[in-house]
Amino acid sequence: MEICIIMTRLGYGEMMRRWRIEKYREYDRLLNARSLNKQINVATIITAGSKAEGLTCCLESDWDTLFLLADVLCVEADINLLTISDDIDVFRMDTMDTRVYPGHCRLLQERPAAHARYAIITNYH
Repeated sequence: MEICIIMTRLGYGEMMRRWRIEKYREYDRLLNARSLNKQINVATIITAGSKAEGLTCCLESDWDTLFLLADVLCVEADINLLTISDDIDVFRMDTMDTRVYPGHCRLLQERPAAHARYAIITNYH
């Protein structure tokens, strides 16, 4: 019980964490809305990690983000590709090397779309 009291006094109590979570979500919404106003709807940005859990302040530790590309889809091995639109690049997640890097996967391109590819995916080493 003493640790809970100390954490609350340091700014890590439940109410503060909830407030931070809501503020990071609001920041993501505003950032994504700003991109939509410019008609550059390439990706949706989502805060992840300790920030998304409300555990850290804005300048405390790193800021993890997920970039969800609008026309790229990563699927697991059992997904039927015929149910996915042809204008979407489809990658399969290969998790065979997870014993070396737990939580990581390799993207294997299953079906390229007709549009240009993203350099961040094709040129990654």
